[in-house]
Amino acid sequence: MVFSDPNFEFSIDGHNMTIIEVDGVNTQPLVVDQIQIFAAQRYSFVLNADQDVDNYWIRALPNVGDTSYDGGVNSAILRYSGADEVEPTTTSDVSLALVETNLHPLVSTPVPGTAGAGNADINLELDIAFVSLSFI
Repeated sequence: MVFSDPNFEFSIDGHNMTIIEVDGVNTQPLVVDQIQIFAAQRYSFVLNADQDVDNYWIRALPNVGDTSYDGGVNSAILRYSGADEVEPTTTSDVSLALVETNLHPLVSTPVPGTAGAGNADINLELDIAFVSLSFI
């Protein structure tokens, strides 16, 4: 049996999130409405809670196991103060899904060393050989 690490597509119906940090690195703010979170990834975001007072589905759809929202599985409720305590009637409408290449560090961190041909900080000499073993 093969097991794979789950990943999740996370969203909150009708809301944008501004990503501000990824895996411990502060990032330039990036507005999205869905984040695909792979195993061991961490995101910090600011939720723009600027919609009408109501109830909204929070969705975290995994790629393995029960991959539905049937009966409230893989979901939670974002309930604004003053909203009735009822299940949301919102639907998922993703239009700004995270594209990881759009994430950029808040502060640029240069790589160490001096750029240039032959300007290695440390030269490692490797002697790689293959040994063939035969058994009788």
